[in-house]
Amino acid sequence: MALTIGMAFFKGAMVHTMRKALPYIQPIGSWLMVLAGAYIIFYWLTIGGLL
Repeated sequence: MALTIGMAFFKGAMVHTMRKALPYIQPIGSWLMVLAGAYIIFYWLTIGGLL
């Protein structure tokens, strides 16, 4: 309930902060997805017994 009330009062500030951070978050998230995929492939090829 407190989170909902807080979002109602500070929605404008949250939206402004998120829009300001979005150009930095998207590339970082993309690179983290690539790294996670590389780790999964590495795991399959070594420990997972695919080879």
